[in-house]
Amino acid sequence: MKQNAKEPKQAEDEVSAKIAELKSKLKNYEALKKEYDLTEEHLNTRAVMRKMGETLESYIKILIQILQPEEFHSLHECTIFDDDDKEKIFDTYKSLMITHRELLLAEILNEEKNNISTINYANTELVKIKPEMMKFVTKMQSSWKTQEIKGKARYFG
Repeated sequence: MKQNAKEPKQAEDEVSAKIAELKSKLKNYEALKKEYDLTEEHLNTRAVMRKMGETLESYIKILIQILQPEEFHSLHECTIFDDDDKEKIFDTYKSLMITHRELLLAEILNEEKNNISTINYANTELVKIKPEMMKFVTKMQSSWKTQEIKGKARYFG
């Protein structure tokens, strides 16, 4: 019975060791953990990159809804953006795609040193883009508060 009691302790120790190793590699581990909802499942740089990729993909999806609306809610929301807004949105989209492809390249290459530098790069980009995303989403939400819906989807694509 004592041997069974050691097994969970050993597993905990292994997890703790992997987390400590990841923390030593990623100086901003705690900020990454909070920002990308990292858990004990994300014990290596590849898993961290995948979580970052999920955030990137959600941002990309939001911008695509504005740039190329197909669903009713997107058709309505895109009408609140003028041409200057759409230019900013496309610039943000371009930055997101570059960052997303950087993560993809790092995953294909799968070299630890490169993974770490890619995580740092992607995090820097996402931190810069986050305020812009907040503005876009806030404006999308305001479209429902300020514009009248007259039973006809308006699209000025």
